[in-house]
Amino acid sequence: MMRWVGLSVILCGVTVRMVAAQGLKVDASWRVRGEHWDFFEAPNADNRYAFLGSLLRVGVSGQRQRQDWRIELAQTTLVGLPDNARPPSHGATYRAVNGGRDGSLFVKQLFWRWRSPSGWSLLLGRFEFSDGSERMPKDPTFQWLRRQRLQE
Repeated sequence: MMRWVGLSVILCGVTVRMVAAQGLKVDASWRVRGEHWDFFEAPNADNRYAFLGSLLRVGVSGQRQRQDWRIELAQTTLVGLPDNARPPSHGATYRAVNGGRDGSLFVKQLFWRWRSPSGWSLLLGRFEFSDGSERMPKDPTFQWLRRQRLQE
């Protein structure tokens, strides 16, 4: 686990120094959460445990008059997952899905966008997508509902 965190920090530092000299935008976020699980008694299984989850995101983006692009890497880590938990607990599900690995590094976003002079744009690649916010209603209550619930 510490190897992944150390590697991620080194990659972040190198990336920031390389791209800052070229006038590009660099951003990063690191979210850490703890979970405690206390489930019904199950024979021969861990039903009470705690674990940590971490998500580190580092992105580089550039923009010109009619085009922009973004490259973003993400590194996830799960620490302290139980060895002998039963579904539907989160720890058992995370361990089964991850195959026992504690961390992974992957491409979160990688896209290029071209904007036309008439207002439409072309977006190609891998990007975050949120549906349900194309048109906002005039009523403030419905606007809040749309932003907070339907859009997500």
